Amino acid sequence: MRNPYFFPPGKGKQHAPLLTEVIRDIKAALHAQAKRLKRREYLLTANVPLTPELALSCGLDVAAWDAEELFDAANEPRKLSLVGSMGHAFNASAIPAILAAVNWALETVPAPRLA
Repeated sequence: MRNPYFFPPGKGKQHAPLLTEVIRDIKAALHAQAKRLKRREYLLTANVPLTPELALSCGLDVAAWDAEELFDAANEPRKLSLVGSMGHAFNASAIPAILAAVNWALETVPAPRLA
């Protein structure tokens, strides 16, 4: 893990609600797409630091995500990789670019058919 922090040192806990809102938006987009396609729910997984305390200091309030059932599984001790330059493909900053990428994938990639 190169750098698990999404905010300046000491600011992760203060700014964690921003990333929680992003996760809420992604979960809502997945739910809406599943409903639109009349298919079962998409699963959302997150790569997070090893402990909830470390995650929170990085800006990831995994305990809040869990309480709101915003994700279905977590892979640890990795992290969700949000890099500022990720937005270059969509000519946007990273957070809106992630939502655009999720929406694009949901609209273009066919859902697997379940037996």
